Amino acid sequence: MMRLAYPTTLSNNDVMEQLISHPRWFVLNFVPCPSCNAKLEPRLVEGDVRNVFCTWCDFSCRFVSMYTAGNNKHFALRRADLDALLQLRKTLPPLMIHYKWESAGITREQVDLYPFIAFRFLQNEHTYTPDVLSDGPLDVAVFSNMFDLPTISLYQSPSDEELADHIAQTWPQPIHTSRIQREFEIGYARAATIKDAVIKRLAALGVSVEEDEDDALFS
Repeated sequence: MMRLAYPTTLSNNDVMEQLISHPRWFVLNFVPCPSCNAKLEPRLVEGDVRNVFCTWCDFSCRFVSMYTAGNNKHFALRRADLDALLQLRKTLPPLMIHYKWESAGITREQVDLYPFIAFRFLQNEHTYTPDVLSDGPLDVAVFSNMFDLPTISLYQSPSDEELADHIAQTWPQPIHTSRIQREFEIGYARAATIKDAVIKRLAALGVSVEEDEDDALFS
């Protein structure tokens, strides 16, 4: 497991400030505990696959940062960590993934929570390179079919409102849902919601909204 060394002259509060301000953990400043809404903080405990804990309730999870848009839903856990969990007959802890990437010239961030991961989604043989959820050698078991697991979205940046402002200020008309989908790599329903927000912003500014064409022509 990962070990972080700090000078012995630092207090526990100083160590925590350094952890929470580090780019790997900084997004936790904007993500409250999904159970009680209290503050989450990183705690690196040797031998524990969990590395994020709530400061008030008993919620804890495994937190991982991925510098990708999150289209790859194959993840791996170090075999030694999995074996330890199986020997204790414990379920895997919740998994919180922080995605960070750039699209359309905008830095995007997203935090998703997998509250329950079943062992039946594990497979040993694979022909692709998975994203690794443990620190250590690549002797791993791989989770497949992650799309079938329950997921909760905890944080998105920019928000829908911020994306709508950006589009209203910089994009030419007409605004097409398909372009929003394509450039920001999001689903149709969310893209349609953002488009409606753009139209409302333009109308509020007194800007004439051009007649939209069939989005399918631009997909």
